[in-house]
Amino acid sequence: MRTIVTFLALVFCMTLSAQKGVVSKWRDNPSADLKIPESDYLSTKKGKVLYAVTNDDNNIYLDMKVSDVPEQNRILKMGLTVWVDTEGKSRKEVGIKYPIGTQFNRQRNANVINPPSPLAQANTIQLIGFKNTEETRFPSDNTDNIRGSVKYDNDGNLVYNLCIPLNKLQVEKTVDAGQLPLTLGIEYGAPPAMPGQARPMTSMAPQGVGGRGGGRSSGRGGSRGGMNSGGMSNAPAPSSGAPPPVMIWMKNINLATK
Repeated sequence: MRTIVTFLALVFCMTLSAQKGVVSKWRDNPSADLKIPESDYLSTKKGKVLYAVTNDDNNIYLDMKVSDVPEQNRILKMGLTVWVDTEGKSRKEVGIKYPIGTQFNRQRNANVINPPSPLAQANTIQLIGFKNTEETRFPSDNTDNIRGSVKYDNDGNLVYNLCIPLNKLQVEKTVDAGQLPLTLGIEYGAPPAMPGQARPMTSMAPQGVGGRGGGRSSGRGGSRGGMNSGGMSNAPAPSSGAPPPVMIWMKNINLATK
């Protein structure tokens, strides 16, 4: 009997975790300089890539902290795409490319003698698959659209921030909204998708992505007690000998209320 009770309790906890999804935290300060507590991050790549979702009444914010230099270089060179699905599915149809990546930047050869640094070139956002949008490529430091920033902190981490206005996703955040059918996907290290042409989904199984808030293992590899709120899968490598792209999905995002 005790075994059956234990099993039912475990099933209940697993079901509850699956329903909860990724829990966003309330963001009082819209600035990209907001310091996210370590306990609020989720982690992957053995703690080398940390990410967190926060929100206020009008925006969703994605923050990342990347400590691994090779991963930093892949993001700045190959770019990073945030896939957005407002029906709760893991689809690569609507995306935000930021940074675009020096390898695919139209102006990467504009100054051959003294080229700008990869970080200095991370100044443009490109929209993929957004409907009813006239401007699909614009500066990342704008104030009236999707905006972002990438910089290094004093510890050498690459710090990433993306602000997505909810009205750009055609969803409204209300007190009674609770869990929105919203999924975000982080992808980097992959060739860019052409405008209006999303890449096919991969069928790889998710790999270990866990929260950092509920007790942690030795090192920076994430927590033992945290919920597996996201999933990472490795798509086929873009070229022979190159590391495979990284794909992180955050499903069933629960927006916070003040």
